Amino acid sequence: MMPQEHSQPAKSDGAPSHQPAIGDLPAAGLDGSARLPALAVCAGLLLLVSIGFGQATGFDFIILDDKPCVYDNSHVSGGLSVKEIGWAFSNRDLGIWDPLVWLSHMLDFQLYGMSAGGHHLTNILLHAAASILLFLVLRRMTARPWPAALAATLFAVHPLRVESVAWVTERKDVLSGVFFMLTLWAYTSYAQHGTHVKPGCGPARRRLPSLSYLAVLAFFAMGLMSKPSLVAMPLLLPLLDYWPLGRFNWRESAAGAGSSGRHPRRWLGIASVQPLWAVLRRNLHLASEKIVVVAMSAAMCVVTLWAESNALGANEKFPLWWRMGNATIGYANYLVQFFCPVGLSLAYPRAEVELPMAKVAASLLLLIAITTTALFLRRKCPYLLVGWLWYLVMFLPMIGLVQFGIQAEADRFTYLPQIGICIALAWTVADLYGVCRRRAWRPAAATVGLTTALSVAVLVPLTRQQTSHWRDSETLWRHALTCNPHNTIASDSLAAFLEDHHRLDEAITQCRRSVASNPQSPEAENNLGLALAKRGRPAEAIPHYRRALHLRPELVQAENNWGHALALQGDYQEAIPHYLRALDRRAGFSEARYNLGNALAARGQLDGAINQYRLALKIKPEFAEAYGNLANALARKRRMDDAIANYRKALALKPDDAKARNNLGVALGACHRMHEAIAEYRRAIQAKPDFVDAYCNLADTLAQVGDLDGAIGAYRMALEFKPDDAQARNDLQKTLQRAGRPLHRDGIGAAAK
Repeated sequence: MMPQEHSQPAKSDGAPSHQPAIGDLPAAGLDGSARLPALAVCAGLLLLVSIGFGQATGFDFIILDDKPCVYDNSHVSGGLSVKEIGWAFSNRDLGIWDPLVWLSHMLDFQLYGMSAGGHHLTNILLHAAASILLFLVLRRMTARPWPAALAATLFAVHPLRVESVAWVTERKDVLSGVFFMLTLWAYTSYAQHGTHVKPGCGPARRRLPSLSYLAVLAFFAMGLMSKPSLVAMPLLLPLLDYWPLGRFNWRESAAGAGSSGRHPRRWLGIASVQPLWAVLRRNLHLASEKIVVVAMSAAMCVVTLWAESNALGANEKFPLWWRMGNATIGYANYLVQFFCPVGLSLAYPRAEVELPMAKVAASLLLLIAITTTALFLRRKCPYLLVGWLWYLVMFLPMIGLVQFGIQAEADRFTYLPQIGICIALAWTVADLYGVCRRRAWRPAAATVGLTTALSVAVLVPLTRQQTSHWRDSETLWRHALTCNPHNTIASDSLAAFLEDHHRLDEAITQCRRSVASNPQSPEAENNLGLALAKRGRPAEAIPHYRRALHLRPELVQAENNWGHALALQGDYQEAIPHYLRALDRRAGFSEARYNLGNALAARGQLDGAINQYRLALKIKPEFAEAYGNLANALARKRRMDDAIANYRKALALKPDDAKARNNLGVALGACHRMHEAIAEYRRAIQAKPDFVDAYCNLADTLAQVGDLDGAIGAYRMALEFKPDDAQARNDLQKTLQRAGRPLHRDGIGAAAK
């Protein structure tokens, strides 16, 4: 159904008494005389965002999600290309479909390469653009620039924005924020100008959507492709129709109102049930024009469920009543954090099944009290009702009724929902000081300006301090543990960071602390076992994997790690059943398939190993190690051409993998492609200068092609790094004899001249 042209009806007593129709909005704030103040506000917002978040341009990537999503993702780090653009629109490996975010990361690599500062700069600029657009949208909707400026300032520099801006992976928040604001701008334009009539047709005949309506759909689609949480938009637009756009037709029929025009249910804004249906009929066009928007949101919900199907398992443990109680606490917590933004950190773990019912009841009473107050004051202060409902509605996709991930709350979830609180607060301050009275606009504007200055003085230092915690992964997680020592997500992530940086003793200490503070956490037990195994103590790791599986039998990572610990001890026969149990629970577990392939290859079952490697690569096409070990198995079966092709695929994903380079050289040498093999050995040595096997293989191949001086030099380098290598020493002696060189007493000849 096409959107219809709208006329502004006369207001009845049920409408907000002071809200003018669109055509009656005062010109102040929209004419040329207000351009300079508007430009000044935009410049001020840009400056404030720069002060609050600018230090992030000197920060590094965060290992959490930045690694798989950005700097260690071969699809992204290669920059823009036709192939990778297609991947961006088809990929769902990480459980979310947001193709425009992938494209923005690719563009960043095109511009900045691996420089993390450039990626942070893009986030900062997008947040500044969203803040400026919010000011311009509110100013256009209401023709009241001063409260619009205050609301945009509160949004721009609040510490709760830090997670969305300082975390490169959360590009989805700031990018979707820009498209969200553009959607609101286009919708305001559509509400003001309606539709246009096709030339040659009467007004009663075909009416086409205006360009602004098409812009609404285009910007909304781009917002959905940046972050699916914008699916709540169809619930937000009717609120804006009520206030500040004033598009509802509230006229009452005389029969419905009665002779006196009074009714006990007058406070609801209607005179009787029958006029309510009449009001709905009169405003049916407002619903019909949003059919396409609703359809787009529904389609995105389906796509999101498809992309995040693996993440929905969290709901199996937490029933609906638990999620509703947790959501009630979340609404209250986010509200408290808005007014008291202290103790903020990256992750807030979920509570156990036993919810604190007293906290649920207190949170519910708070929400009911605020909602009742907003309804009671809706005629004089419609912005309170709209702002509060904005907050409730925009949180619906992230509040936890449908649970994705392991966190109960996250600062990034507040990015768009808390705009409603900013609006309610800004307009309350404005009306308290009489901004709505034009005769008092100058002193009132000064008062709102003073309020804005005070907000900036409080919020900007808090935002700068919060941003500083994102300097690097270790700083971030240690701050999270300072805020909450029992934060299992932070504790486990810090331990993983220490492991990745080969600080294994520190990682083991951190894991033991995590187990001590969270004795019922299977993840903590699993991580302690993993740290011990990496430290070369797999036998000590096994009891912790056993304990993790006792606490949570479906924790397939612990089952896989248990098998790996047995494999490290050479017990492949016992390791295989653990891999199979992990795969029974999750057939798409690529690491378990890879480890099973390794165990089968170690037992000489090469066909089974090849099959497992191929299955792992089907699940995870960027699995470089699986390509390398698949090539090793193929080489052992003397299928050298296939082995060479798979070595090259592994090196395309990890060009600096010295071991794969060396193995490729061996395969090329077996095919008598000596010069190609020599080139690969040299590349392997360049990637790993102390790679003894590559030096020996290089020396052997050089000797075969007659370059005895080169071979002697390569053997000498191998012995320099490994003096007790008897095979290299013996081969060097033979090569020296072939070259007619004299031998010293130690059996090593003189240096080549």
